[in-house]
Amino acid sequence: MKDAESLDLVKKIGMDRVPGGHAVRPVYRRISFGAAYPATGIIKFLGYYDSTFNIANMPSVSMVTDFSEAYAAFVLTEESGNDSVVFNGIEDERLMARSMRAIHLFRSIYSINGSFHLYVEIRKKYQRATGLGESAAISAAAARSVARSVFDGSANEDAPFLSRIARLASGYGAASVTGPISVWISGPGLVHDTSFAAGLSVPDTGMAICAVPIEMDLGSLDIHAAAMRSPFYNIFASYQRRAVSDFLSAQIDADALIRVATNNTLLTHSVLMSSYMLLWTEETIEIVRRILEMRSKGYPVGISIDGGPSVVVMARNAAELEKIEKYISGRCVHGKIASGEPELPRDFARIAEENLGHYL
Repeated sequence: MKDAESLDLVKKIGMDRVPGGHAVRPVYRRISFGAAYPATGIIKFLGYYDSTFNIANMPSVSMVTDFSEAYAAFVLTEESGNDSVVFNGIEDERLMARSMRAIHLFRSIYSINGSFHLYVEIRKKYQRATGLGESAAISAAAARSVARSVFDGSANEDAPFLSRIARLASGYGAASVTGPISVWISGPGLVHDTSFAAGLSVPDTGMAICAVPIEMDLGSLDIHAAAMRSPFYNIFASYQRRAVSDFLSAQIDADALIRVATNNTLLTHSVLMSSYMLLWTEETIEIVRRILEMRSKGYPVGISIDGGPSVVVMARNAAELEKIEKYISGRCVHGKIASGEPELPRDFARIAEENLGHYL
């Protein structure tokens, strides 16, 4: 993405320049909190231009949902080399590795001295699933909690600024802090300060959504690296850049969101399949088949499938969604397009204080 293309997207979302930064004012030995919802792709991304800073090869458009909520508590201490991350009461190795990478980057970018201590929890409307944006919610909640301890008081009101921080741990984390519908400006040539997400001025569409949670163990598979091996990847990347630009110029309503999300899901997963990466289970395939059959009969329904087999089902309104649920015979978890920051549960604050209290 050339600078001119990036600036064009910035102007299309009503901004006259790339957003600036905030003063670094770290507060030590005080607990700060943050919360966030997950994000689901409408126009998706595959592949990173800069995998260190999680700058994608293309821009994307997402919606924030309430299928889960993530909460984070953070304490900054003066000594170095003693970082800690606790997730749902345990030190999760995979989350720890991703968190440490993001922490080291953040500390380097903003010249923060000391150790970072995070206590994170996610609460879901379902038991287990892959591809419903949990990592995005976690990174966004952590970004909000860290910003409240490290930057001036206005930083947490600046969603594009927060999106840069969340992006360091999860690409879709950038979208989670900027919903309900947002665009993430990303592409070749961009750097940390120029790759950010921003919310779009979209009227309430009344669109109804539900999720079919399906679990898949992806292990250490890197779908983004795999996608870049597809013979169609470069064409796909160019198409996605045009698709985002066209989306920002169009009238956005429920029908547009459903149509774009469905078509882009099929395109994105076709590219993955061409690189021998099949993320769909038999249940996923059956749901897709039935939704496409309904669309062929004129029903305003659709799907979004991200980095896993779980399916987000979309309809123009609640009545249409009820018809879909009966037809797909799926265990659909009801949700909605969400905005803002979830309310922090009192019991989470208490548990976090018990776990982080010895750092105060």
